[in-house]
Amino acid sequence: MTQEAINNAIKYADSTHIIVQLSHSSDLLSITIDDNGKGFDTVAAEKKRNSESGMGLLFMKERIQYINGRVFINSILNEGTRITFNIPI
Repeated sequence: MTQEAINNAIKYADSTHIIVQLSHSSDLLSITIDDNGKGFDTVAAEKKRNSESGMGLLFMKERIQYINGRVFINSILNEGTRITFNIPI
């Protein structure tokens, strides 16, 4: 999932900086990927199930649900994107 988020930041967002942060507590692993790319409309991307970008988001969500985790996607046009995965451990 993290690799998919990084690849998307490189391939689609034209990011020049990508930061990956890991943190954890006794029962939760949190992975945050921040980029300074062009951002995207998350609602529109959710509706593009037949496009490559829409499918990437769908696959990330399916994978995180498979391990009982959660994903949070925040993106601002022309500012960048933050994707956070919370995974129970």
